[in-house]
Amino acid sequence: MTTEPRSFAARPLREAAGAELGPVDYGPGFHDLEYEQGRPFRWMAREAVLRLGPADGAPFLELDVWCERDDFSQRLRLLTESGEAQEHELAEGWNVVSIAVGSGAVAFRFEVNESLRVDEHPGDARELALRLAPPHRHGDPERHGRVLAEHAARVREARTLLESPLGAYARSAREVRYEAGFHGVEVEDGLAFRWMSRRGVLRLPPHDSARFLELQVCCHFLDLSQRLTSGVDTGAREHPLVGGWNVVSVSVPPGAETVVLEASRLLPAERHPGDLRPLAVQVRWPLLHAEPARHGHVTRQQDNRVLNLGEMLQGATRLESTPWKLGIDIQGSCNVKPPCVYCAWDVAKAREGANVDVPFNLQTLHEYGPLFDNAAELVNCSIGEPFMMREIDLLLDAFGSRGKVLELTTNGQILTDTNIRKLLGRNVHLYISIDAATAQTYARLRNDAFDRLTANVRRLVRAKGGPGRLPLVYLVFMPMRANVHEVDAFVELCAELEPDRLVLRPVNASEGVDLVWDRAGYRFDYQKELLPFDELVRVSGRVAELCRRHGIPLSDQMDFGGGMEAGFTALFEEGRRRAASLAPMGPRPAERRPAMAGLAASAPVAPEPRPAAEEAAPAAERADAPPARLPLCTEPWSSLYVLRRGTLPCCYGGSALAPMEAFQEAWNSPLMQELRSELRDGRFHSYCFDSPDCPLVRKAEESGTLSASQKMLLHARRLLARGRRSGFGWPGRAWRRSKALVRSVHARWA
Repeated sequence: MTTEPRSFAARPLREAAGAELGPVDYGPGFHDLEYEQGRPFRWMAREAVLRLGPADGAPFLELDVWCERDDFSQRLRLLTESGEAQEHELAEGWNVVSIAVGSGAVAFRFEVNESLRVDEHPGDARELALRLAPPHRHGDPERHGRVLAEHAARVREARTLLESPLGAYARSAREVRYEAGFHGVEVEDGLAFRWMSRRGVLRLPPHDSARFLELQVCCHFLDLSQRLTSGVDTGAREHPLVGGWNVVSVSVPPGAETVVLEASRLLPAERHPGDLRPLAVQVRWPLLHAEPARHGHVTRQQDNRVLNLGEMLQGATRLESTPWKLGIDIQGSCNVKPPCVYCAWDVAKAREGANVDVPFNLQTLHEYGPLFDNAAELVNCSIGEPFMMREIDLLLDAFGSRGKVLELTTNGQILTDTNIRKLLGRNVHLYISIDAATAQTYARLRNDAFDRLTANVRRLVRAKGGPGRLPLVYLVFMPMRANVHEVDAFVELCAELEPDRLVLRPVNASEGVDLVWDRAGYRFDYQKELLPFDELVRVSGRVAELCRRHGIPLSDQMDFGGGMEAGFTALFEEGRRRAASLAPMGPRPAERRPAMAGLAASAPVAPEPRPAAEEAAPAAERADAPPARLPLCTEPWSSLYVLRRGTLPCCYGGSALAPMEAFQEAWNSPLMQELRSELRDGRFHSYCFDSPDCPLVRKAEESGTLSASQKMLLHARRLLARGRRSGFGWPGRAWRRSKALVRSVHARWA
């Protein structure tokens, strides 16, 4: 790389990047404008020229630079016309670099020490090195200093992660090459993956000791009819696949250089209309490691999940498998006091009783035994703030070393730098409850920490390198009367904060909750805050359209169990149309481009004829076979929630099946078997009607699919809950007074 000044001839392409900046001339070395998640950027080659016009009072320039490499092998050098040079280290993902440039016109030559290899962007013949978002020019020296400090901290954190045991897993992805049978990189739910044809070949660097290749594989068949065979030098192993994402671990003997994957069947063409490629499974996140213990954990978890699905498809009510999704209760205390206005804190803590202060630690996991060992996913359902646990990193280590996914809900107010460092690189899905787009509305629901919370989210997203990297960050909005007017602004806030997903979650429609608060000048009455079902569906449609326009992945928990958009099409489309009628946002991306790190080249894949073996497959495996018949709800087969308030069969469970300490008895208890039997036969159990928060029950009621007897049972349960909340009116007051009188007379005569 030369350091001599060059000619700064710029091509006549001008772009406005902000009022402070003025026009930008992109010279040689910059490619055309593209988008990722709604964010504009340009790929630049190894050398590129940028010219800025004068900007009075704006001597500082911010550059958002995307780096594909996670090993600090790429560095950015900025060279001015006067010959002054600056060099910046770059972490993987988006880096924000601040430069003092003065207020006059300025021109830069960008130089990168190395461009990306051709096999890192297959099918794209351009020279690519880094991505540059539209620059930002300003006159705030305090901001300049803060950005410099934040970038230095970002680089330190990335270097610490790279040198940690977690970094070893991240580095291993770079050693795996997609040699043949894989299509190009795509994105789903913010994460990069490749479709594999029926047969795919992965190439590994040879090693003199045994290793293990861990792959995430997505199967689109729900009936266990698709299998993946992995072949290495010592033979082949067959891996049955459940519907959705599987984690498959393959033993790689010393000296092996290839792993051959073969799927038992292709996805039928009618399942991907308009796409002529042969598609079998999706593959993402390869890990190459030498830890037999981790291989054993991952294999056991996958085997248990396959057994669990097989038992469910057979309609079994007493299971040999254990739940593949385990609900846990990490922390029983919270930092928000008084509690959030919609949190029935006092009632929950009364239900927890003596378990409120029971510690959750490594010993707890040991006591759970196979229940913990066999679970592939952990869901923290604490009524409390998990980051109040100082040694949470020990739990994160225990979960991560076993290849488990952790879902963690937090209010985000104590996402300190220390807690952010604990999360980096971990397979955590972090749900951050916000429920507001302004400090005023947030104060109505919680407190005055809105600005601190959003700053925490920005730091977390920046520290992890932007969307699509671990931990995955989900921002939660629960529509209610107090905040529904801000739903559009919340989507815009998410577009700014760049989470991996926006989560729309309904407030629990519990007739028995009696919460009234006066906070920040607003009177919050829980029962009056609940939105009617038709309004919730319209909100769902509106948010779906807004997220589509902003390029934000959406998870709508009203759609738990599926069928909401199809079952309530008119209402959903009404909400979508109202959002679509808003003023256009300008050019949006046709598709979201993926990050490419660790996903190397693949040889082109030609269309494959359907093999004769598939034409002669058993009926259960043919493309025209009827879909697998699943129960009305799968939770009592797949999940168990061991919580301080009791052991529950699902995340919406009402009364406990057993106390927390008696979780072993709950999994195959008589009540759990009754639940499975009824749901298997297409009916809700009476327990479901004691859990009125369940979206499945609510959608069935609203769609009119409940039988008359079940509808009467549901209404009776609601009347009972309403009566308990109101004290049963004047009859209740009379009854309580008569009981008090009897006790008084009895005490007098005793």
